[in-house]
Amino acid sequence: MSNFTFFHRPEARKYNYKPQFYDPDKPDEKEVPASDSEAARAREFANHMHDSWDRRRQHKNQRQSSQKTILWLLFIFTVLVVLFLYINRFFT
Repeated sequence: MSNFTFFHRPEARKYNYKPQFYDPDKPDEKEVPASDSEAARAREFANHMHDSWDRRRQHKNQRQSSQKTILWLLFIFTVLVVLFLYINRFFT
């Protein structure tokens, strides 16, 4: 009775995967040391890409925040105009 559960809880699927093209004797491409100039170029390129992505993200965030501000101002202005017209109608 200890195996009784209200809901069926399936186990994770298991598989026996054997890679077809893996050669354990062959050195991995990531482990092969690159020359210093290649490594420096790769680091410089990576830094350039990250800086570019950061600039795009910041520009996008600034644009979105300014659009949100404009929408909120329009919403507040509309509410104030409607409120003014509603109050003005009762006192005239």
